[in-house]
Amino acid sequence: MLMAKPRQSLLIFFFPTYSSVSSSLGNPEFLLFSQRTEIHRYLLASSRDERLPMQDLKLVAAVDYDVVSNCYYYADTVDDVIMQFCEDRFGQEETVLISNDIEMVEGLAFDWLALNLYWLDSALDKIEVARHDGRLRRTLVSDDVNLDQPRGLALDPKKGYMYWADWGDSAKIVRAYMDGTHIETVVSTNIHWPNGVTIDEQTGRIYWTDAYYHRIESAFSDGTGRYVVVSEDLPHPFAIGIYKDRVYWDDWSTLNIESANKHDGSNREVFLRGLEGVMDLKIFHNSSQQGVNPCSVSGGCSQLCLVLPNVTSVNSP
Repeated sequence: MLMAKPRQSLLIFFFPTYSSVSSSLGNPEFLLFSQRTEIHRYLLASSRDERLPMQDLKLVAAVDYDVVSNCYYYADTVDDVIMQFCEDRFGQEETVLISNDIEMVEGLAFDWLALNLYWLDSALDKIEVARHDGRLRRTLVSDDVNLDQPRGLALDPKKGYMYWADWGDSAKIVRAYMDGTHIETVVSTNIHWPNGVTIDEQTGRIYWTDAYYHRIESAFSDGTGRYVVVSEDLPHPFAIGIYKDRVYWDDWSTLNIESANKHDGSNREVFLRGLEGVMDLKIFHNSSQQGVNPCSVSGGCSQLCLVLPNVTSVNSP
C-alpha cells in the first residue's frame, strides 16, 4: 500500500449526506461514446444517434459529461489536449483546459460532487486532477508500480474512491482514495488484459472488461464477491458502462455496442453495429450525478477540494 505525502495548500472535505440537485440535461437518457475522430450521443429512448459538433478531432480516447452544466469533456491523444465543450440556449463554447505535459490520456473522469476533472496518462504513468476549468492542477499518483500500463479510470465521488485498470505485466484493478493515497490492488488473479472499468451507482460494484479472457466481470469495490457476467461471443471487449440493470460495452472485433443484464449477462442485445474505433463510452440520465458539492458547505473552498472516504475535513499545512 502506497501512502502519498500531504500536499501543500490542499483543502479536503467529505460530506456524508446528499440531496438532489437540479439537472439541465436536455436528453434524459443517452449513451456517450467516442469513435476516434467523432463523439456521439445515442438517445436511448428514441434510438437516435447524434454526432456532436466538435471539429478537427484526431483520436479521442476518453470522454465524460457534466449533467448540471451540460458540458462535455474529452481527451485527444494526437493533439495532446483535454477539452471542454459546453452547450446552452445561447450557443456552444469549446475551451482548451489542459495542453501541456500530457501525452496519452486514456482515462478521463468528472467528479460531479467537487467539480474536479481527473485524468490518467498511460505514457507518463500519472493520474492528475484539476478544477473543471483546468485550474489548480495536481499530480496525485506518479509511479510505475501502480501505473504500469494503465487504461480506464472511474470515480465514486459519494464514497471517495477512484479505480483504474492496468494491463501491464501484473494486470490488475486498483483502488485509491480520490487524493491518490491509500492505493491498493483489489483484483490481481485471473486477469490479463483489462481495458475498461466502471462503477454501478446503484450497488457500488465495479465492472471491467478483459479482452484476453474474453469476458466481463464484476466484484464489490474491495474485490470480493467476484463473478463473471458475460463470457460468450466476446472477442475483444473494450469500454464499459452501467445503466439501471444493464451493462453496456463495445467490442473492437465485432464492431458493436451491446448490452446485457448486469447480474447474469442474460437478455443480451446489440443496438449499434459497424462502429470502428470506439474508445470510450458512458451512460447518463436525469438521476445521474445527484448530490451536494462538499466544497460549497460553510462558505466554500478557494483551493482544490478532493473528496475522501469517511473524512470530515483535512487541512494539510
